[in-house]
Order: sequence, then C-alpha cells, then structure tokens
Amino acid sequence: VAQLSRADTFKTRSDTFTATGNGTTVDASASPLSAFAISVKQTGTVTSWDVRLEGSLNNSEFTTILTHTNITGDGVVLWTGSLEAPTLYIRSRAAGLVLGAGTNVIVTILGQN
Repeated sequence: VAQLSRADTFKTRSDTFTATGNGTTVDASASPLSAFAISVKQTGTVTSWDVRLEGSLNNSEFTTILTHTNITGDGVVLWTGSLEAPTLYIRSRAAGLVLGAGTNVIVTILGQN
C-alpha cells in the first residue's frame, strides 16, 4: 500500500513596530496557507499593544485571523489550532500601541499550508 505524504511548506515574517500600522505583506499565493501562529515580544516595558495577524485572498482586503495583546503576554505564542483559515496573503498589523517606557514590539508570524 502506497502512502501519500505532504511536504509541509510555510512562510514566516517578523516586523518591528514603534507606532500603529501594517507590517510587510507575505505573498503565499503559490502555496496557500491555512494554519497560523503569532507572537509579540516587547522591548523595554511597553504599556499596551493590540497586534493582529491578518489574511487576504486578494492582497487588498484583510481580515483578522489572530489577535495578540499585552493581556495575552509578552512572548506568548497564539495558534489557530484546528481552525483553518485558507489565505493567499498574510501580514501583521499594529492596531493599537502605547509604548510607555518601551521602545517597540517585535511581531513574529508563521503560516503553514
């Protein structure tokens, strides 16, 4: 009996935010992604953050897949788990950021097909 195997492919991106805005978009259209993770690491003591992993089918309109905040915790990894979100483009977005005594937040996103 022949066994089928799938070579997992992934895309990753790290963005540093000192203000609200969009991170660099990752094009995954050649091998769409469906499972995701996000982690946010603060530099110094950042008062609050609201950072989102967003996905898009057209690289124009993006929808939130995961949201990471200071309440989630510094360096904590969030996963989509069994929830699949088929996506052609991903990006991080700092929707809210109050630096306080900190200098920035570093966001790492990962998508796997």
